[in-house]
Amino acid sequence: MQHPPIYILGQGAIGSLLAAKGQESKLNTIQIVRGDTDKNSRVELNDTVQHLRSKTRLKNIKSIDFLVIPTKAYDVENVLKELKPLLTYGSQVIVSHNGLGTIELCKTLIGDIADIYFCTTSTGAYAKNNVIHLAGIGKSEWALVSKSPLVEDKIGKELNVKSVISTLFFNATQVSDILPVLWNKLAVNAVINPISAIHNCLNGGVLDHQHQQLTTSILEELVLVAKREGLELKINELKKLVVDVANQTKHNSSSMREDVLNGRQTEIDFINGYIANQASLYQIPAPANTYITSEIKALQRL
Repeated sequence: MQHPPIYILGQGAIGSLLAAKGQESKLNTIQIVRGDTDKNSRVELNDTVQHLRSKTRLKNIKSIDFLVIPTKAYDVENVLKELKPLLTYGSQVIVSHNGLGTIELCKTLIGDIADIYFCTTSTGAYAKNNVIHLAGIGKSEWALVSKSPLVEDKIGKELNVKSVISTLFFNATQVSDILPVLWNKLAVNAVINPISAIHNCLNGGVLDHQHQQLTTSILEELVLVAKREGLELKINELKKLVVDVANQTKHNSSSMREDVLNGRQTEIDFINGYIANQASLYQIPAPANTYITSEIKALQRL
């Protein structure tokens, strides 16, 4: 039986990379765009430049059985509200972005009709002259976060999703609980992304001595919030993780730095802003993450 089309929303760096991976593997992947602008039509993959198939306008889509949403976190709510009428009952939806704060929203908006998966990836990509380039290949981890009550063939559906994710995402591993993975990645993003953006440096520059006290404060606040949410994280392990990732990607420019440099909205509300907001709910002081959030928002307004 032929797999239904795998719709990939958007034509950003990661969305285009996923489309190229699917196209290379002969999957029936279709990129959806909401406007009339066509960009990032080529992807450099495996030492060759791959030309992506023509994109499909959202207004021309009648129904969606399988959807991948690799958008920025701040786009998820509007995207789901716009696409829900097109989702078939029992559809499969894969969400992938940096930060925390959208899983419960996804459950509320589409949990009644779709199985929802979350996939986090440390693979990086960037656009230059309408061509997508790999910045680095990392691991991807994913899990089912919400089951629709309407799906009959649960096992068959999950096998399909596993195959698709393994094809589209580099080094994909299924995990039983995605939240510890997301909190560890949040720790890395909460340090590297905003500090590199504020100080306009590559990832390796975040390890400079002048940033170490701020790094410690960001992570200490994160650990306190995570504990209130049922996760025991260790500050020394998080610091090591940040150092390891910063060293591995020391010549890379973080996505938040690129967003600031290019005048785009950042995901700060779902990274340090999320930590600060959750801390406020638990009446935990979070001056470091509050400061970082305000600094990035000030840069966004420039």
